Amino acid sequence: MNFTTDHFCPQVFGLAVAALLGFAMFRILHPFLGATLWAFLPAFLLAPVTQALHRALRGRRGLAEVLLTLGVILLVSREVGQNQRMAAGLVSWPVSLPGPAG
Repeated sequence: MNFTTDHFCPQVFGLAVAALLGFAMFRILHPFLGATLWAFLPAFLLAPVTQALHRALRGRRGLAEVLLTLGVILLVSREVGQNQRMAAGLVSWPVSLPGPAG
């Protein structure tokens, strides 16, 4: 390739600016990467269920997605409720703490 000074400096400057903007964007989005990956996992795993619901509801994709969303919410809230009841059964209230040694 034939690089001349007229084209080389703007290209290097553009590449440096793009790298800095990419780094800044990564720094801004870094706190959200974990949540994004955890959101991607169930979406990926539930895609066949969504497609099956879509076919079963004769092409009503919105209804299929609403039903799946409600089902996941009910499942998660049921599990959380069971865990809270189990944790409450492990602890007898009121809890008495030992006094200071001495």
